[in-house]
Amino acid sequence: GITGMTTEYKSIKWLASAIKQINSNSKIILGGALATTLPEFVLEKTEIDIVVTGEGEETIKNIMNNISKNRLRAVKGIYFKEKNKIYKNQPQEQINDLDNIPFPDRDLFSLDKYIKSSYLKVFDNSIKTLNIVSSRGCPYNCVYCSKAMWGQKYRFRSADNIIKEIELLKETYGIKGIQFVDDLFVLNRERVFELCNKIIQKKLDIKWIVNGRVNLMDFEMLKKMKEAGCKVVSYGIESGNKEN
Repeated sequence: GITGMTTEYKSIKWLASAIKQINSNSKIILGGALATTLPEFVLEKTEIDIVVTGEGEETIKNIMNNISKNRLRAVKGIYFKEKNKIYKNQPQEQINDLDNIPFPDRDLFSLDKYIKSSYLKVFDNSIKTLNIVSSRGCPYNCVYCSKAMWGQKYRFRSADNIIKEIELLKETYGIKGIQFVDDLFVLNRERVFELCNKIIQKKLDIKWIVNGRVNLMDFEMLKKMKEAGCKVVSYGIESGNKEN
């Protein structure tokens, strides 16, 4: 199972080929933005066997339950290649309650590589930082952005659920910083204030960064975010002209 963005196509193609050279019988599954945006292209041009489009939590479980029984046609949310023919299955339903998704098992990864690559390092090299996804989807239509992965429907985790993950990262890995990698963290203003207040009340003492949108920001929210430890808000700018 591998993932990648469109800009990583050449690396993904090379990796799939290298895996097949080591074990030609292995089944390679690709998820992520490239898989979701160009599923048939990927299957035609690379040695990947199965492409997962959109969210993968339910889809990957169904693949594992069906692949050994040769029942891939029953799995929603995939394209797959069989005897040089490409099959397209029904799409997978979106997960509405994100609180039901378990936290990532980070023990399976070499966390030092992720900690070292954080954007917060630009501002303070001493901050041990990991990523959290606290929402999915965005209702806006920025020309430079693809919403293929999460769609336009905005879904978000509860403040309590996010706090539990932050506490877990602090206790288990000594994390001092959080990089929220949501497409648009600040869309639900009420949730932003609730999360900030809980961070302050629990004295979590963390620094964090988010993706924002200029028209959704105001002084009161920025002040509360700063009080809760927010250090950076990244904005995507389409135009310098308000009318465009």
